[in-house]
Formats: sequence, structure tokens, C-alpha cells
Amino acid sequence: MDGMDLDHHDRHILSQLDKNGRMSLAGLGREIGLSRHAVRDRITRMEKAGIILGFRVVQGDGGVAQERALIFVALNDPSDDTAIQWLAALPSTRRLWQIAGEWDVVLAVTVAGPADLARLNAKIEGRALIARSVGHMVDRAM
Repeated sequence: MDGMDLDHHDRHILSQLDKNGRMSLAGLGREIGLSRHAVRDRITRMEKAGIILGFRVVQGDGGVAQERALIFVALNDPSDDTAIQWLAALPSTRRLWQIAGEWDVVLAVTVAGPADLARLNAKIEGRALIARSVGHMVDRAM
């Protein structure tokens, strides 16, 4: 990211897209009080700045119970965006945050249960770009 400052319109766009990634530019504009062209320009700017990494389809569970989990990841080279892009593109990834401290990344993922989380964590740890990772099932969100 290039350190782009987000104003309240940008944050509102991100919030609305997080709720409904298929919302039209005109619908977003009506929701936040901007023209569809202004919304498009802001989205394009956020994509170029790496704030919006892309849009994707999130599949339903197809009758399989899905559970939430968090995976904390330490990268071998935190400045290398290759690992971030790979983690963001994992089908189970719902959200990704880059953080400072002991861990470099926190992933919010959807898994079928603890065994599925263990398999996903092993897959992540198996990448040369990853130093270590640990997964935790979410018991309760408030």
C-alpha cells in the first residue's frame, strides 16, 4: 500500500462492499451521496493503492456446516507481497489483516471444523514464504 489516507466516503464504500460486493456503482453512490463516477474513481484508487485486493465469489456451504476460525501468520519476509496475495486468494479466506507485532497477518477463515482448520494451517505452514502459523476456532463473536 502507498499509505493512502481514507476519508469517510472511502470507509463507507469499503463497508458497503464488504456487506454486498455486488452493489452497483449507482447504488453505492446513492447510499453515500456521491455520483457513480466518483464512486468508481475512489474504488479504482483504492485498488491501485492495494486497499482493495479484488472481488470474488464466496460460495455457500452446500449443506456443510461452516465455522469461523482465525489464523495468525508470521512471514519470512513481511515486505514481500507475494505471501499476502497468496493468503488472500485462499478459498477459505474471508478477511485478511496485516498487523504489527509477533504476527504479520491475521486471516479470518471459514472451515468445516477443527480438522479442516488443521489441514488449512498445515497447507499455509508448508509454503516457503511462511515462517509459522497457528489457527484457532472462534467460539463466539460479539
